[in-house]
Amino acid sequence: MSRPFLFSLVGCHEAARYYAMQNLALLLASVVVLCAANTAPSAPPKAAPKYQEGSCCDKAAKKGDKCIHPCCVKAAKAGKVCDHCNESPKK
Repeated sequence: MSRPFLFSLVGCHEAARYYAMQNLALLLASVVVLCAANTAPSAPPKAAPKYQEGSCCDKAAKKGDKCIHPCCVKAAKAGKVCDHCNESPKK
């Protein structure tokens, strides 16, 4: 009766334990990957307010309109926010 090469080097029980540990490690790795894939994505960070609180642009945005000041209209066409009406806070 011939045994496979690995079994001839170590006892039968040790080889079976080796294969069982390999299968267990593969199973645990699979569980970790599946659990990581099932976690809900975290909420995206809250964006900074576009307009300064209380400015004409902020008031118009809260009403659902666009500000009609000429400086604000010009800045909006350029894709920016009016620096005159929405000054950055001084530090």
